Amino acid sequence: MKSQELEGDFKSKTGCKKCVFCQTEATTEGELELQTGCFANRLDVFKKRNEAKQFNGFYEIDRVCNYYRTKKENSSPEKELRLVKDQVVPSFGIVVCLNETDQDESIEKTIDSITKIDTDKFKVSVILKSPLVQTTISKLVNISNQLKINNKIKNRLVFNMSNAPESVKDYDTYKYISNKNFFIQINQGQKVPDNFLEEVNDLINEKLERVLMYEKSGVIATSSSLVKKRYLDFGDYELMIKELKKELELSEFYKT
Repeated sequence: MKSQELEGDFKSKTGCKKCVFCQTEATTEGELELQTGCFANRLDVFKKRNEAKQFNGFYEIDRVCNYYRTKKENSSPEKELRLVKDQVVPSFGIVVCLNETDQDESIEKTIDSITKIDTDKFKVSVILKSPLVQTTISKLVNISNQLKINNKIKNRLVFNMSNAPESVKDYDTYKYISNKNFFIQINQGQKVPDNFLEEVNDLINEKLERVLMYEKSGVIATSSSLVKKRYLDFGDYELMIKELKKELELSEFYKT
């Protein structure tokens, strides 16, 4: 995939002049204002990344700045910064692929790692994707209920016919989390690494990296916008992730 295509998600420009976080001071003549900084401390980071250019005394960022907020009456940079930090936290859809083997220990290992996620900070929905096997249904319903009641984690059980095409299984699964910013698909027995979601958020909103795929300990978070653009090329989520990783590994859009 060409780098120009990958940059599509980031390419809109952002002007600082009308942003509530734009810091200015008057010129010595007192007639013009010039931008001196960013209350959210983002301008220096964009400068280091060569993504900020100055025009007529104010900076323009060569990409979307998701902190951009217009100035409002009776508001302040301090108040807006508290709000925006919560608003830009990415959301995650986590798909747990269960197998036909009833292995309590491996399922618990995976579910336990999900319950450690800070759901007060992160918007998370979990899909428990399972073959339609009568003997496991009641156990999975119990797991689903525990996630909802004890851990307040939104989740849904999706049962697939084993002979259904992968594209049908994927559609039946991902339609419930299509509004999330990142998708994570793991197998029964895998764990969501500690602080995994926090690290994605830090890359995007603190280090201002352009992230489409983040991998740690064999677990991959993939931008949902990239998945929506490329899925039809493969018709199989697992195959798509393998191929996208090969395409992205040497680019700035892949992080570990």
